[in-house]
Amino acid sequence: VNTGADPIIIDKELYVLCENYSCGIQGGGSSPIFHIQNNGSVTIQGLAFLGVHQAMRIDTASAFNNKICYCSFLRSNATARDSAVEVQKSSVFIGHSNFVGNTNKGVGGAIDNFGVLNVYQSTFEGNEATEAGGAIMSRANATLELSGCAFTANNATVGSAVYIEDGHGAIVVDGSNKGEGHQGCEGIDFQGSGCLKWNETINTTTPMVMARSTTTGTANCDESDEQREIGIMSVLVNASGSIPFQDPLSAQSQAAEWIMNDDARSLCPKDPTLVQRYIMAVFYFGLGGDNWTMCGRSSNNCTDSQGQPLFHHLSSTGECSWAGMRCNKDHRITEIHRDSNNLAGRLSDIANELALLRNLEVLDLDGPENYIFGVLPSTLGKLSKLRILDIDRNRLHGTLPPTLFDLPLEVLDINDNFFSGSISSDIGKLGNSLMFLQLHGNAFYGSIPSELGNCNRLETTTFQVNAFTGAVPQEICSLHQQGSLVNLWADCAHPISGVACASHCCTNCL
Repeated sequence: VNTGADPIIIDKELYVLCENYSCGIQGGGSSPIFHIQNNGSVTIQGLAFLGVHQAMRIDTASAFNNKICYCSFLRSNATARDSAVEVQKSSVFIGHSNFVGNTNKGVGGAIDNFGVLNVYQSTFEGNEATEAGGAIMSRANATLELSGCAFTANNATVGSAVYIEDGHGAIVVDGSNKGEGHQGCEGIDFQGSGCLKWNETINTTTPMVMARSTTTGTANCDESDEQREIGIMSVLVNASGSIPFQDPLSAQSQAAEWIMNDDARSLCPKDPTLVQRYIMAVFYFGLGGDNWTMCGRSSNNCTDSQGQPLFHHLSSTGECSWAGMRCNKDHRITEIHRDSNNLAGRLSDIANELALLRNLEVLDLDGPENYIFGVLPSTLGKLSKLRILDIDRNRLHGTLPPTLFDLPLEVLDINDNFFSGSISSDIGKLGNSLMFLQLHGNAFYGSIPSELGNCNRLETTTFQVNAFTGAVPQEICSLHQQGSLVNLWADCAHPISGVACASHCCTNCL
C-alpha cells in the first residue's frame, strides 16, 4: 500500500492481521501513517513499514492495550523530531518485531516513549538519533520494560541503544537482552542516575517467570521458598505445558508470578485449589483484567446490578467468590459471567487452561463492550458439561470447530462476530439439547443444514446477515409449524440475494 500525505486517524479498534506477514506500507508524507487517538486502539500483526516518515503515533486515553507483533519498521527517515513509533499517554506491547535502519533528527531513532511500553524479543539494528537514544528514548515518568531484546550498531550522542530521561518512572530489563554493553552499561544511559546494571543471563530454554520479592502472604508449606516455587511450577507446567512460561509476559507467566509472589493466600504445591485458582488468574491476565471496566484487582468499581459490593478478581477470597463466578458444592467453578466488561485478548491463548474446568456449564463473555478476537479453539470441546456458550458481539473469526457439536449445548450465541465457512451437518448432534441458536451477523455461507431439524427443543434461531444460499430446509420449518420453534429469522425478504423461506415458516424475513 502506498499511502498519501494525510494520516489514517484511528479512534476505534483497528485490527490488522496479515497472514504470512505479507502486508506492507510505504510512502506517506510528513505525518504518521496511523494516528491512534481518543478511544482508539490497534492490534497489528505481520505488517511492514518501509521508508515512511513515521509509522504510528499512539496518543490515546483508551484503557485497551495496543499490541504490535511480528512487525518490521525499516528505514524510516524523519526530517523532524519524529520516531518510527511514538508512544504518548498509552499502554503498548511490542513483540517479535524488528526495527532496522531508522533515523531521527532528534531523540529515539526507533521509538520515543512517553507512556507504558513493553518490548519483548525484538531486534534493534542500525537505528540512529542525532541527540539521544539511538534505538529507544524513554521520557520522564514513562515506564519501559525490555525482555529478550537485541541491540546492535545503534548510534546516538548519548545512549546509543536506549536513553532514560531524568525522572524516569520505571525500567525493567531482564538478563536475556543482548547487544553492546551487556556486560556493563555502555549503550544505555540514565540521565543523572548513573548507568544501567544488567542482570545475570536467564536460561530461556526452561520455564521462566520474572519473579518479584513482593509476597503479601506467608506460605507455610513445610519447605523452603525455593522448594515451594519449584513445586508450584511443576504443577503449573503439568497444567499448561512448559512453552507458555518461556514468555515472561504470557498470561500463564503472569498468573504463575501472582500465585507465587502476590496472592495473599500463599498456596502450597499440594493445595487442591491451586490449579483452579491458577486457571482463573490466567483468564484474568489473558483477557486484560487490569483494564476491565469492573472488578479488576485495582478497580474502584465492583458491584452487582443492585449496587451491592462484589469481590474483585485476584482478591484474597476464594476464586469462587470473585465477581461473575459460580461454583458447585465442591467449590468447582461451574459458571463464568464477564459480559460487556472490556475483556480483550485471544481466547485461544488461554483455551488449554479453560478446558481443565471440567465442571464448567456456562461461559458468558458476550459484548458489546468486550473485544475477544482470534479463532474459537477446538479445545472447548473438552468442556463436556458446557450448556451455554455466549460470546456474541466480539471479534472472533474462522470456522466453528466440530468439537462444539459434541457438547450438551442448550445455548449457542455467537452472532455479530466474523465467523465464516459453512455450518456442519454435525449440528444435528445437538438434537437433544439445543434451544437457542443465534448465528446472524457473521460471514457464514453455503446451505443451512437440514440436520438442524433434529433439534426438536429449538425455540429461537437466527440466520440473517450472512451469505447463506438456497432455502430454509423443510425439516426446520416443520419445527415452527409444530409450535416448538417460536422465532425463525432469515434473509428471506429478497430471495435472489438471500435465502428462500416457505410461507408460514420464517417468523421474520429481512
